[in-house]
Amino acid sequence: MTWQPIATAPKDGTRMLWAGTYKPFDMLDGGEWHQEIFTWGSMMSDGSGYKWIGPGFASPDHWNIEWKSWQPLPEDPVDD
Repeated sequence: MTWQPIATAPKDGTRMLWAGTYKPFDMLDGGEWHQEIFTWGSMMSDGSGYKWIGPGFASPDHWNIEWKSWQPLPEDPVDD
């Protein structure tokens, strides 16, 4: 799997791994890498209000992170 620019992340409901670096904040220099899983979706019963949804239904802009890249999640393991 190769990392792709965040602007190319598909908006088709696929869960994907995003990566970026923490922005500087107060006494912290920032720059450390962070990863989260996001998907494009809606929590509205009428199907409106689509946005990126992550852990706790938070959007990517709720983190102090400059999101840079994404990649698909690996396939789920198959029970034999």
